[in-house]
Formats: sequence, structure tokens, C-alpha cells
Amino acid sequence: EWIDNTTSELAGAWWPVAWSHEVTDRPVAVQLLGRHWVLARLGDELVAFVDECPHRLIPLSGGDICDQTLRCAYHGWRFDHEGTVVDVPSHRDGTPIPPRARATKPAGVVERYGAVWLAPDTPVAPLFEFPEWDDPAFECRLDVPNFTTASAAQFMDNGCDTSHFFMVHRGTFGGDETAMSFPRSVERDGWTL
Repeated sequence: EWIDNTTSELAGAWWPVAWSHEVTDRPVAVQLLGRHWVLARLGDELVAFVDECPHRLIPLSGGDICDQTLRCAYHGWRFDHEGTVVDVPSHRDGTPIPPRARATKPAGVVERYGAVWLAPDTPVAPLFEFPEWDDPAFECRLDVPNFTTASAAQFMDNGCDTSHFFMVHRGTFGGDETAMSFPRSVERDGWTL
């Protein structure tokens, strides 16, 4: 079966969707696996929701942050960190807010290693640990985001195929001395390699 960038089975993993520094005092729109999401900081909490207001399906990323809530740009509905509507400006005082009026949350959102990670569905494994991340003896970095029309599977296959380095990356880290691939081993430990 072909895997592409909208394959629903990939939703049970953690994906980096933004740099931590990009999520400031404004909602941020991101896309993952063919679905639009909004990221926001509500007080000290990082939140993520499907990027549509449940009222009229307007992107919540077009709104703003007001009193530690995410406010929709269309009718001003305000959502708390759980996605619950806490204010509908057009309602008269005392009018109950329907309990189904809530934004859809992913299974998980976490900030780690300078990035925001999102798991649309319940993750099959925890977000990986890099104990070396804070160790000054190691060089740790997140690469610049790469936008491509290739599928996730093709992209990963290309990154693991070292035999193309000597030709394609000739001017940087490739060249004749990298033409010969050497044996590598991969050890599986649950959901990690």
C-alpha cells in the first residue's frame, strides 16, 4: 500500500509542526497529514486545535488571543485551553453555551527540543528522548524545515540511501570518496530504531 503525506495511519506518531519561537502572542496555522491545525499560547500553556471554529468552520488561526483564550475572528467565540467555548458575545447574559461547542484537540501537543510536536491520534509510542540534547559535549540541532512534493516514505528512503551522496551531494559532503557504502545495522527496540 502506498504511503503519502495524508495517510491516516501516520497520525499515531509525533510530528514537529513548528519551531517553539514561532508560537508567540498570535495563533499560528500549521498543516499536518492533510489537516489544518492552529497552535497558540494561552497563558503559560501551549495548545493545539483543528483549525476551524465549530460554529461556522472559520479558521481559528485567523483570530487572536484575548484574556488567555483563543478568539475566533468571525463571531468572537472564545475557547479556553481545553477547547471549551467560554464566551459567545452574541448571547444574552445567562444564555447557556451548548456543551458540544468546543474546538477539536489533537491527542497530544508538546514542546521539546526547540520545536512544537503534535500527535493527531493517540501516539503508538512516547515522544523520543534525547538525553544528549542538553549535554554540551554533543552537537544537537534541528534542521531547517524542508518542503517537498515527495511523500514521507520517499523522503525517509532518500535520507537513508547513502549511495546517492557521491553524485547528488558532490559539492558539499559527497564526492568520489563517499561512493562506497559500508554495511550498517539497524536494531529495533519497540517503536524506536
